[in-house]
Amino acid sequence: MAVTNLNSVKEILGITTNKDDAAIAKLIPSVTNYMFKGFNNSFEILTSRVFIESSSLVFTNSTAPKISDTRANFLLCGFAIGQNIRIKGSALNDGVYEIKSITTTEITLSSDDELRNEFATYSIKITLVTIPREAELFIAKVIGHQLKAEKGLKSQRLGDWSATYSDGEDIPNAIMAIMEPYRRVYD
Repeated sequence: MAVTNLNSVKEILGITTNKDDAAIAKLIPSVTNYMFKGFNNSFEILTSRVFIESSSLVFTNSTAPKISDTRANFLLCGFAIGQNIRIKGSALNDGVYEIKSITTTEITLSSDDELRNEFATYSIKITLVTIPREAELFIAKVIGHQLKAEKGLKSQRLGDWSATYSDGEDIPNAIMAIMEPYRRVYD
């Protein structure tokens, strides 16, 4: 699983219908990327020696999403089943994924994950990540806020008339506070 999935978000938000499934599924990758960029934290394990940087990776999304590289040895690099990895530098597949199975030349990802077909001729890095438990809650709460956000009058004042309109995009401070301990001020 990436950071979260449709069923987990629905469970956290107490959603029992399928009415918003398409919207939730579309929001998960966007909100996840917002989390990484907004808090300036990729959650990479910087002390880990488990990583690969390659210009011969192939991403396929057939029956199961797979990453292959005939020049690399994923097992010797230290990757293992159940680990979360982050792909960085890809044209189409940057993100966090879970390893379901692994061989020397191929990583099969969790069935919850989705890749776009890509043949890389440029350097892409795959690193280990440790995603805090709060991340799933944060993503679900932001999605819940986006689903409920109503555009319209946010505040008004009568003396010297003033009005402020909400675009429905502001994320409440209480939601932002969930991930605040993980914010990095430097890169």
